[in-house]
This record gives sequence, C-alpha cells and structure tokens, in this order.
Amino acid sequence: MAASLTIWSSCGESAARAVSGAAGALVSPAALSSVRARSAHGRAPSRSNVSSAARRCGRALLDPSRAADERARNNAVTIVGIAGGFAAFVAVFVVSSTFAFAVGQRRREFALLRTTGATAGQVRRMVYGEAALVALAASALGAVLGPLATRPLLDRLTALGMAPAWLVPSTSSVPSFVAFGTGVLVTALVSMAVNTIGDPASATNNKTFMPIVMLLIAAAGLLAPVFVRPVTRLLAGPVERLRGAGGTVVAAGALASARRTAATAAPVLVTVALAGTLLGGAAMTDATKTAMETAPVRADFLVLPDGPAGLDRQLVERLRAVPGAEITTATATSVYTLEGRTELIRRPAEAVDPAALTSALSVPVTAGSLADLRDDTIAVSPTWELGLGRTVRMWRADGSQATFKVVALLGADSAADSYVTPAHAFSALPSTAYVTLRPGASAPAVRAALVAATRGHNAHAVTKADWSGDSASRRNSASRLGLLAVLAIMLGYTAIALVNTLLMAASDRAAERGGLRLLGATRAQVLRFVMGEALLVVTVGVVLALGATAVSLLGLWTALLRLAGPVAFEVPWLPVAGVVAACFVLGVAASVVPAIRTKGAAIPR
Repeated sequence: MAASLTIWSSCGESAARAVSGAAGALVSPAALSSVRARSAHGRAPSRSNVSSAARRCGRALLDPSRAADERARNNAVTIVGIAGGFAAFVAVFVVSSTFAFAVGQRRREFALLRTTGATAGQVRRMVYGEAALVALAASALGAVLGPLATRPLLDRLTALGMAPAWLVPSTSSVPSFVAFGTGVLVTALVSMAVNTIGDPASATNNKTFMPIVMLLIAAAGLLAPVFVRPVTRLLAGPVERLRGAGGTVVAAGALASARRTAATAAPVLVTVALAGTLLGGAAMTDATKTAMETAPVRADFLVLPDGPAGLDRQLVERLRAVPGAEITTATATSVYTLEGRTELIRRPAEAVDPAALTSALSVPVTAGSLADLRDDTIAVSPTWELGLGRTVRMWRADGSQATFKVVALLGADSAADSYVTPAHAFSALPSTAYVTLRPGASAPAVRAALVAATRGHNAHAVTKADWSGDSASRRNSASRLGLLAVLAIMLGYTAIALVNTLLMAASDRAAERGGLRLLGATRAQVLRFVMGEALLVVTVGVVLALGATAVSLLGLWTALLRLAGPVAFEVPWLPVAGVVAACFVLGVAASVVPAIRTKGAAIPR
C-alpha cells in the first residue's frame, strides 16, 4: 500500500522513500526529523515507527483532502476578514459623522456652559465622559451579540458555498474582548477628533486627511461638509422650479444646515461608494484576469477534464489521432522553493512540450527564449524575482530536488507562473489539451471528431470563445457572491447610522414643521416636504458616492490598462441600484415616521 500511495514531501526523495518506500509522501516536520535522525545512523524507520510518527503529528496531515479543506477554510476566513475590515472602516466613518453631528446639535448648550463659567477643558472632558459611557454600553452589547450572530452568518456562507460545511465557530472569548476594546477606542479617538474641529470647512485642511488621502471614500466623507452645499444647491435648482412653494421649502430645508445634510449623506456616501467601487473593481479585475488567461491561447479548441483527475492517456492518444488537429497538452504541477532556509513556497507550474508550445500558446517573454526550455531549465514570471541565467535549487512535486537554470523571463501578463518540461510532471495526467487546426482542416469536422473522442472519458471539447466565456462567468460569479455578502454586512451598519442620524435630527425639526402648520400647510403637505427633503439629501449622498467611485475606478482602469490593455469600464448597475434603492427607502422611512409621530405637538404657541 505504501508503494502505491502518492505522498507529498518537502525533504527530498531520500527522506520520502525512507517513509513510504517510494518517492513522495506527505509527512510532517516531526516525522521528517525522525527520518533524518535514523538515516544519519544508517537505519530506515519501520512501518510501526512511521505510524507512530503519523499518530504524533496528527491524522490531519495524512488526510488526502487536507489541501482542499485548507483552501476552503482559508476562503471562508478571507471573506470574513474582508467583511470585518470593511465593517471596521464603516464603523469609524459612521461613528465620526454621527458624533460630529451630535456635537454640532449641542453648540448652544456648550456655549451656555461656557457662559456660566465652565472652561473649555471641562466641556471637552464632559464630552469625553459621555462618549465613554455610550461606548462602554454599545461595545458591551456588541461583544455579547457578535458571537450569537456568528453561527447564522457561518450557516449562510455555507449555504452560498463560500465556507465548508465542517467549519465551526470558535468558542474563544478573546474576539469579544478585542471587539469591546476596539469599540471604546474608536469612540474615544472620534470624540477627540470632533473636539478639535471647529467648523466643517476645516476638514479641508490637508493635515486632517492627507494620511488617508488614498482612501478616496474616506476623503470624500471628510470633504462632505464642503461639497454638500454646492451639490445640494445644484440638485435643489430643479426642485425649486416646481410649481408651488413645496420645492422651495424642500430646498431651503436641505440648505439650511450643511452639517445635518452632511451627517445624513455620509452613510449613503460610504454605502453606495463601497458598493460601486468593490463590485466595479471586481468586475474590471476579473475581466483583466480572464483576458490575461485567454489572450495567449492560439488554439482553436480546448479539451478539458470534467473533474480534477485530468485527461487519461487513452483520451490523449485518441485526440492525437483526430485528422487535421495538432494537439499540445499542458499538465499542472508545482515546484517548491526554500525561503529563509525554513519555509517552502509552493509555486504553480505548467509542464509543456517546448517544441509544440508556440503553436498553441503565445507566451509573453521579456528576456531569454522559450526555445531554451529543457529538463534542467525553467521559465519564470516576475513574481519569482529571479534574473535571467540564475540557477536555483527547487523541490519537485514528488519531493525530489532538482537544480534549474532560468532561461526565460515571462511577462507580467503571463497566464502561467512558470513553465517546465513534461519530465517534471511525472505520472500526473494532463490538465488541458490545446487543439490547433492544421492548414486546410475543417473546423466543424474537427470539433465533431473531438466530441466523439471525448465521449466516455469524463472530458469535453470547447471552442476558445466558449472557454473564455465560461471562465469569465465562473470568476465573476465567485467574486460577486463574496462581495455581496460583504456589502450586506456593511449595509446593516450604514442603515443603523442613517436611521440614527435622521432620528436625532427629528426633534430639532419639530419646531420647523410646527411653523409650517401655522403658515397654513396641511399635515399631508408637511409630510410631503419631509419626504422630499429626505429624497434630496439621499440624492446628495448618492452623487458624492458616484464621484468617489468614478475617481477610484478610473485609477484602477488606468493601472489595468498598462497591465493588459483596454478593459471594459463596467459597473454592475443592478446590485448598485439595489443599494441606492435601499438607502432611499431607509432615508424616507426614518424621516417620515418621526414626523408622523410628533403630530401637532410641536406647533409653537
């Protein structure tokens, strides 16, 4: 059994054979140490010793699906990590905006305290104390509710295929303590920052936001008080021209307090801007990756396996017998380099026949030549950071060591990380067969022959166009699904912020609504004014978000242009439109409901 077991090793062929009796075994560092120690004394370990070492190191290391399980776990951790990072960003953004609005509402109160003898330091300490009390209560609540939401979130990710079913939440209390401390710290920092800003326009000071100027959305949020008034005036122009006084009342209400409008527009800005930037950026980068993957392919057809097993030998022979077709196979493999004398770095490689490579693929080469590819040479991408002619020692997929000379440097847009000859793929089956039409061959006839050849071999033949479309579809689906999960979490944060800000402003606006009633406005008209102002303010946030999104996507498009040529400047408008619609619904509801509840109690007497 040991002789037929395929095992991965990073210690070299001799150690692998000492463990399994054949080249290649997945062994743990502890087992390798045992092997080396016994080999040094001329004794090979017995099977019982190997089994003992395996038990000591854990059965997980010998699990054949360990690599796939680790990738699945890492994918889930990546999604949750991204969501957590953006949630922290949104939380800081929202707390700072809301706290600034709350302090602005209380300026008369602070002025009265100063008049009665309170010093500026005493007022600041009062604000710090209030912020600390709120932060302690909110952080404690979040630390308790967070773990309770972990299981439903993980179940949802599992249902969407973004997390393995066997993954279970940790029972450690450390994340709750970290979350509690982070919440208190964020609020303390925000309260300190708010107390140092005297006027919204002072946020335009370069020293205020230059450290985060690269975060365009955060910069747009800091500049919102400056941009809100001109943008609101621009959008209010058509509203004021509406028949009757309603448009004038709505525009005047939005223009009367730039601070209130900015605080309301900020959650909308960050939500829509993140949705547009993340989804648009993902779509553009996915399109670039697909273009980089498909552009080098010269073949007219591709034969791909239906599973991870690869194309069997009999199928390859049948493909080579198809009249009018030239077949080039590529086998996915790996080589390992040692970094820092302690860590093995896995590097994907394509094992191809150098003689047939140029007929099937157009590989970008910046230095050297693929014609020099031999069993002792390699072509590498810039990520290897190796110079032409450099000699490097590596471990191959079977665990054996080999020395390669770099004979070609691939371009940054290369679809493969490195190329080696088929000798380094050992017994692995080809992962792709490229089919190029010979001169005079009929494409329909060749395709029919390919379909017939693949029948019963768990493989299928596709045209280059179909393969490119399928690749783009799979990549877009995976990226968009993960980002939508992240956006759903962020939308929850910003929904709370938007509703909270509007409810805070509702009490201040009660007197204004009462004044409108005294001037003859009906209750229905007042509610329409409130609804119109909410729509206008949310629109201001959407316009600012679109500006930030356009700038960030333009920068990304420029970078991708240099990498892979022109790519489509695309934004998935349907999800973005859904986020915008949700902001409008929340904004209107959070404005109208308090107005309905106040009724006429606020009418001045």
